[in-house]
Amino acid sequence: MIRSLLYVFILMFAWPVHASVVYYLVAMPEPQVPELVKSEVALTQALFEGQNPDRLYLDKAWHGIHWLLAKSAGSTDEPLSKLIMGGKPVGVKLPYGQPRVHTAAEVKRFASLLDAVDIDKLAKNYDVAAMDAAYIYPEGWGDEPDNLEILKSFFVDLRDFYRRAAKDGKAVLYAWS
Repeated sequence: MIRSLLYVFILMFAWPVHASVVYYLVAMPEPQVPELVKSEVALTQALFEGQNPDRLYLDKAWHGIHWLLAKSAGSTDEPLSKLIMGGKPVGVKLPYGQPRVHTAAEVKRFASLLDAVDIDKLAKNYDVAAMDAAYIYPEGWGDEPDNLEILKSFFVDLRDFYRRAAKDGKAVLYAWS
C-alpha cells in the first residue's frame, strides 16, 4: 500500500498534466449492489469518497495494466481483458461512463487468473511504441523510466484486491472518474 502511494505521487508529477481519467474499484457484498447503484449520490460516495479498506484506486495506471494483460486498447477474447474493460454496466451514468460490476463468481475467477500471472512475463508486454500507437491512456509511456515499475506495483495491488474480494465472497463495482 505504501509503495502504491509513492507511485501515485510519482504519477501526479511524471505523467502528462492533461491526463485525468482515473479508476476506482470497490468490493462489496453482491446483494448490496442493486440498491446502491440506484442513487448517484450513494454510488459516488461508495466509489470515490471517504476512507474504505475495500476500495482500490488505480489512478491513471488502469489502461496500462489492461494493455499488459490483453495487449490491446479494448476488450479481447483474452479472459483477463475483461477485468478492467469488461463487466456489466449498472446504475446511473457518471461523467466518464456507467459504472460496471463483476459478480462474486466473476471475482473468484479473476482472482484465480491473476494468481497465475507471472509478473515478469507480464512486463514483457510493456512496449512503449505499441502502447502509444494504440493510444493507451495516458499516452507518453516512454517519458519516464519508472512507468513499468509503477504499472507492476499497481498490478500487484489489483491482484491483492481481487484475492481479498474473492476470499470474502464479494462483488466488485468499478468506474472511471
